[in-house]
Amino acid sequence: MKKTVLVLMSIVMALAMFAGCQTQPAATVADSATASDSTEAAASADAASDEPVNLKFYAYGYQQLMNLPGYEDQTQNLGDFYNLLIDEFTAQYPNVNIELVTLNPAGGGTEQLDVDIASGTTPNIYYDSLLRVTKYNGLGYLLNLKDYVSQETLDDYVSGSIDPENVWNLPTDAGPMFIAVNKTLFEKIGALDLLPSEDSREWTTDQYMAALQAVKDAGLTDQYPTIFWAANQSGDAANFGFLFGFGAKFFDGSDYSKIVLNSEEGLNAFNFINNVVQSGLSVPGAAALNDDDMWATWQNQQIAMTGGYSYLQVLAQESADPFDVYFVNFPHAEDQPNPPFATDTHTLAVFKSENEQENIWAAKFVDYVVSSEKWIPIICQAHGTLSMRTSFQDKLTLSPELAAIAKRMTEDGVISYGPTCPKWSELRPLYAAELQAMFSGAKTPEQALADFETEANAVLAD
Repeated sequence: MKKTVLVLMSIVMALAMFAGCQTQPAATVADSATASDSTEAAASADAASDEPVNLKFYAYGYQQLMNLPGYEDQTQNLGDFYNLLIDEFTAQYPNVNIELVTLNPAGGGTEQLDVDIASGTTPNIYYDSLLRVTKYNGLGYLLNLKDYVSQETLDDYVSGSIDPENVWNLPTDAGPMFIAVNKTLFEKIGALDLLPSEDSREWTTDQYMAALQAVKDAGLTDQYPTIFWAANQSGDAANFGFLFGFGAKFFDGSDYSKIVLNSEEGLNAFNFINNVVQSGLSVPGAAALNDDDMWATWQNQQIAMTGGYSYLQVLAQESADPFDVYFVNFPHAEDQPNPPFATDTHTLAVFKSENEQENIWAAKFVDYVVSSEKWIPIICQAHGTLSMRTSFQDKLTLSPELAAIAKRMTEDGVISYGPTCPKWSELRPLYAAELQAMFSGAKTPEQALADFETEANAVLAD
């Protein structure tokens, strides 16, 4: 158990370093606390009234939160899990009514929420990927929870994972992106030797291409070496590692004033990705595919490998014909080091309301969820991710494959690729559109990259 906890803490600290190099100040949450702080919520939250209050809870419809072990009958549909949270909270606080709106994940964006806000319906509570939540912080919609949640909660977050002065979100979990390999398939075609060793979990782009080619040459029926997708921005971060393997990056550090992807390194990455698609090494029709296609083809063993995260192991286990997985880092060019890891964070935020009681009770609900020793481990297990709370580390168990990636991650690091840029949600569809044009043959990699830079920098300058 001690070894497991140490590995967990190593990867959580790496994830926190990623968060820290985005927008967080140098001071830790603990540093901001005073000697008089207690485990009670701050003064604003203590003013909670017992009068009835109605809240709106918008939550992204994660497929991973369906059919949860031990709650299979209660989590059959998208959003069912959130009702479990609501029911438990409102049983304790019967004066609170929480209306759930489960956001359709099909588009991968914030269209549904934006339409509702434009029509005058604003949520009180929002649960989603940091990639999407950050947009509303940039627009000034989100409440600073510093004076609304307990100091005990704030102090328990890993240093750097939240901003101690402007607590605009509280993460439930976070995890790295990597390549998942269908190990059973490679055993079947006698090509295990083409995969990275268990000790290193790293490989070059030439070695990666050789593995893809071996799958293609095996002539398997309705099975492909890999998959890329660009129908929309959903799941885009799952393939960013290919950029980093060539030394490319979206921004220069935390300078979000301009895109720097249109570089020699960026073009090398675009050429490489496009070559995989155009060479018939991925599922046909990449321009029209989305991440739902990736999940389905993976679980049905129609692809040998894909970019993604550890939920892919859950899908492999739940497949009609379960198979073994093998996690490795993204490939790197010969002249580049192992790529750092991109990460995804799931988080809760509160939209500011003119009704202070709504702010107080929404914050209480957020604090209740992120502090739940019952639900946070379940969320982490479902997503295949890690809690950012130090007190929860001994309550989580890593699979051997995720532990191997954790070790790789502590050595290769994480990258601040831009999800806390206030306009990141506006840049993502632009990037997907240029990938789509490249995959369809409408644009060359040079054109797609140049057009993305022009369009993205126009957005950033606006």
